[in-house]
Amino acid sequence: MTIISPAIETLFNDVDRDTASRLVALLLPHALLAFESPAPKQAWTEPAYQGKRAFLRCTQDQALPLAVQDMFVQRSGLDWIVNDVDAGHESYISRPSEVCEAVVGFAASF
Repeated sequence: MTIISPAIETLFNDVDRDTASRLVALLLPHALLAFESPAPKQAWTEPAYQGKRAFLRCTQDQALPLAVQDMFVQRSGLDWIVNDVDAGHESYISRPSEVCEAVVGFAASF
């Protein structure tokens, strides 16, 4: 099992402290097997998704720094629409409006 520590600094670095503390209390350990098992083929690799793949980079992410996020996109070998949000790992909590705008913008471009 794996536990993210320090969780606030890693996952909730841009979330207010009260909310972050409540969220940390809800975290559960994650099975290491999830990181070590082969993953099935992702649906977004199918040709039907060409021009419809989007990735929202979180520029303040402490769990997955920008270099790692960029590596995910690059190693996929596919074309992605990439936008940034000035947020940490849990951007949907700290910047919900910006994330919503980005998702709507992605969808509009499809």
